[in-house]
Amino acid sequence: MNTSSPQSGRSLGVALLAIVLALCLVEAACAASAAPARSRTSQDIRHPIGVRITPLDPVARGSTLRLRVEVTAARTLERAEVRLTSAGGTTTSGARRVSLGALRRDETRAAEFALAVPAEGRRFLVQFQIRGAGGDGLLSRGATYNILPEGPADSGRLVQSSTGPAIEFRARRLP
Repeated sequence: MNTSSPQSGRSLGVALLAIVLALCLVEAACAASAAPARSRTSQDIRHPIGVRITPLDPVARGSTLRLRVEVTAARTLERAEVRLTSAGGTTTSGARRVSLGALRRDETRAAEFALAVPAEGRRFLVQFQIRGAGGDGLLSRGATYNILPEGPADSGRLVQSSTGPAIEFRARRLP
């Protein structure tokens, strides 16, 4: 014989509902406290090695092209060096590795590389690796220079940027 009344079943249902609701509220509170807080960084987020490659000679087929690789250290670097890792179809007519020594924070030093541009070919991608020992260990950065003996297919357009005038080019996928 069943001795439970409908009243006790209803009380049990209300109690279970209250427990489920309490668990949902606890879970929501935990999730809210675990959400990452938005903060602003006070750290310098740029790469610790800045690189700029500039041609010192006009780009022409069958001629020697000197490239100046300027390296700027955002923090102190020991034993800094620039290595030519790929001549990209050109021939190296000078050093493939240049030691820059120790660079202080915000100091810039340069290395020059000489390349013989072939008489044939449309595009030569020269690749460099810049390395130095920083406070966190060995730091490295790659840089490339695109040699186009016939000049760019797009002559670009002059635009004003926040740092002054610049030439802007359309981006397209290379074949």
